[in-house]
Amino acid sequence: MSDRTFVGTRERVKSTVWSDVKQQEEEIDVVRAVVRIHQEGRPDRELTHHVLHAPGGFDWGTEGAGPADLALALLAEACDEVATVKGYLERREFTETSPESMRLHQLYKRRIVSKFKPEGFTIDEVRVSRWVAAARRRDDASVR
Repeated sequence: MSDRTFVGTRERVKSTVWSDVKQQEEEIDVVRAVVRIHQEGRPDRELTHHVLHAPGGFDWGTEGAGPADLALALLAEACDEVATVKGYLERREFTETSPESMRLHQLYKRRIVSKFKPEGFTIDEVRVSRWVAAARRRDDASVR
């Protein structure tokens, strides 16, 4: 297993919106939740958002749609199921043979992602993988 860590932060970015009051576009600051994968201590890339519940993006610290998609993405990376999850989502195919990350993501959201502090989090891939292994042993996959 590689030495990967997932780091979630909130970043201010500029966004252009239409103002009905001013009847023109204006640029505003918005906060976007970003999760980066660090490889051996260095930022490598952003975690891929597989849209299942939250087209608006990732979130954490609650039990909403954004945390559900974050849980799915973290599990897909740790279980090496990114391509498989992408295929299932494209086909909208959800069965008992769905990838493990899809079957476990709601439980992972409730038990782990919802507990992350709102300002950000760091979790290593080993910890995610250990949670999956423990869920297999407890047969939590049947608890959705």
